[in-house]
Amino acid sequence: MSDNQNKEDILKAKNDAIELLNDQAKFDEKFEEVFVKYDKNKDGKINYVEYGDFINDFFTAMGRKKPTYNADVTFFSRADKDRDGAIDKEEFKNDFKKRMNRLAGLKV
Repeated sequence: MSDNQNKEDILKAKNDAIELLNDQAKFDEKFEEVFVKYDKNKDGKINYVEYGDFINDFFTAMGRKKPTYNADVTFFSRADKDRDGAIDKEEFKNDFKKRMNRLAGLKV
């Protein structure tokens, strides 16, 4: 992928994040879509492996390298607020919103 294409993709992801953060209905719709996509075993929670897939895709959208195993563990621990070994829908929604805010604030 060319540098220009990469910058265009990141700018689009940033603009999409800004749009979601400014429209609660769109945010909720996108969140549901993302939750269903990454809850691969359909148990209503995001496990460590599923969350790793989400994080890898998120970092790719930001134009960054995929995080290390240690970073994955840290991200998962931060999102799993009740420490039950899975990220429930509300925990994932809070994490997703935090990540959209981070994406919206990216400098391109």
